[in-house]
Amino acid sequence: MSKKCVKIIALELKLIYNKYQVSRNLSWQVIINERINELPINVVKLCRSMGIAVKLYNPKDNNSGMTVTVNGAPVILVAANEPRERQRFTIAHELGH
Repeated sequence: MSKKCVKIIALELKLIYNKYQVSRNLSWQVIINERINELPINVVKLCRSMGIAVKLYNPKDNNSGMTVTVNGAPVILVAANEPRERQRFTIAHELGH
């Protein structure tokens, strides 16, 4: 592999790691701001404390969830037919957006 390719790969890895660091830091800031002190984190309760409603819905496709705005307020929609663990993951994923 050429030195140029190695430098490009190293730069791309650094950019990816920087994005990870930003996400990690924001996650910790939410945990601190919302005074979360127990695991596992109740993601529905967390959303509600942040003014985000969580609602079950029946998607017409294979979508597990999405975030929408209703009357100016954020709402996380999560597929009613998914297992509870998958719903929890989807809520956390949508909160990350």
